[in-house]
Amino acid sequence: FRLLLVDNSPTGSLRLPGALRATATLVVNRNRHRLAGGINRGMASPALAAAQAITLLDQDSRIDGDSLDELRVRLLSAEATVWGPMVFDAERHRLQAAPGLRADWFLMTSGTTLRLRDWNRIGPYGEALEIDYLDHEWSARARGQGYQLACSANAVLVQMFGARHPNRLCRRLGMHLYSPLRHQAAVRNLLWLCRRDDLPLSFKIKEVLKLVFKAPLWLLFEPRRRENWMAILCGLCQGCARQPRSVVSG
Repeated sequence: FRLLLVDNSPTGSLRLPGALRATATLVVNRNRHRLAGGINRGMASPALAAAQAITLLDQDSRIDGDSLDELRVRLLSAEATVWGPMVFDAERHRLQAAPGLRADWFLMTSGTTLRLRDWNRIGPYGEALEIDYLDHEWSARARGQGYQLACSANAVLVQMFGARHPNRLCRRLGMHLYSPLRHQAAVRNLLWLCRRDDLPLSFKIKEVLKLVFKAPLWLLFEPRRRENWMAILCGLCQGCARQPRSVVSG
């Protein structure tokens, strides 16, 4: 394996240890467009030009070498298919999805495994979205380009979603603690994507209902209540405003 590491911290001060310099490449993004920008800068690196298979990972993910091998083998065995692993929620100690092919499914950003030519055809992650619902929007574009999205039962990625929620009820409901900025992005991006024709109606209904249910819990049971209130209002205003062209057209 060869590692391409994106430093997405605001300062861009990361330096590769000497032991990694022969087998790793560092790309500095300084958190421009957050997660979307970091992945896009990394995928544009010349260091990936000769890669047979590319697996995307973020700082909250853990995956072993056997799972990476499984994803690579699956990818190289079929054309026009993007693969991902089973996702294990480290906080709730449960798997997030069933393996196989799903016509209406999406691949979580972390763990997505593809060829560079697939990436170039489907296009980069939508930087206007920055973080929340990136995977839904990109997966919709992949399906629109004729790609299948598949999950391998023999590859597992362990993911930490946000921080442990301080409220017991919210934890029992499967909620994690995120910042007000994440709440703002989630509200805005969902409103933008609900106008897209290529996203399943079932996804739109489910996510809107979840948002209507969770937003009051953000205000009642999370520590930064005033900031959460402002985040919800800003997200609503931004989501109702004119969408960026990349989000409208897909």
